[in-house]
Amino acid sequence: MMMKYTCIIAAAILFFTACNQMPGEVRMNQLAAVRYYKEEDRGNVVRKTHFYYKPNIYMYGGKPYTGKVKEYSEKNEVKSEGFMKDGFPEGYWVYYNTNGTVKSEGYYKDGAKDSLWHDNYTDGSPKLLMHFSLKNDSLQRDTMGAWFYGGQKIVETIGDTTKRYYKTGRLMVRTIRGAEKSEEVFYSDGTLIYKKDRYTKDSYYTNGKLRSRTYYLQDKSRINKVFAEKSNWTAEEKDAVTKADSVQFDYSSLWDPVMKIYMQE
Repeated sequence: MMMKYTCIIAAAILFFTACNQMPGEVRMNQLAAVRYYKEEDRGNVVRKTHFYYKPNIYMYGGKPYTGKVKEYSEKNEVKSEGFMKDGFPEGYWVYYNTNGTVKSEGYYKDGAKDSLWHDNYTDGSPKLLMHFSLKNDSLQRDTMGAWFYGGQKIVETIGDTTKRYYKTGRLMVRTIRGAEKSEEVFYSDGTLIYKKDRYTKDSYYTNGKLRSRTYYLQDKSRINKVFAEKSNWTAEEKDAVTKADSVQFDYSSLWDPVMKIYMQE
């Protein structure tokens, strides 16, 4: 009799454990997507914050799910697959086009996209290379590379330098961030439209002739460069320049350049 009761108790324990154990793999439609809020206590007030980059927490049997996940189409083809931890996507995930090629792939960290993500066209060729990072509960996204269909590059970022291209492959824009902040923009034939840095901006006509030059005078030590742009300065003009935020010289005239002085009110 004692052995009979022991077997019943053991079976009950096994049944209870099986019912409460998370399966190692589920289909996405087996999970309940519950709108996710982060709660913070501020004195006697509970503040609930909703994050757009991880809108839902995924539950199985009323608990946050941990394990492998696959999502299937109506034709029972895999649409996406990856891993979840405590109800959020975690680690490597891959999404597929209807023809089976990889549509998008990358990594999640605590439910948010993290590090590099690759997006592809339906034939599997590269479309976008994005870098994601979470800073102060805000998801930052930087385009590291982009391609036209067929392989021609649109955008590439190496270090602080970002280049954008026309479909022909010619350079459209070159931007440098950081201490050497600058930008150059080109016409489709390769002729420079304008270039600027922290101190100056030069604009050009399509034939390459200088159209205008602007000086930004946050650094007053560069005023001598402004004075070198033209002759026949009046005392009033020089006084205005020393107080200006920026000065522009328009070279459309055949004679001395037309000067425009800008000041903050």
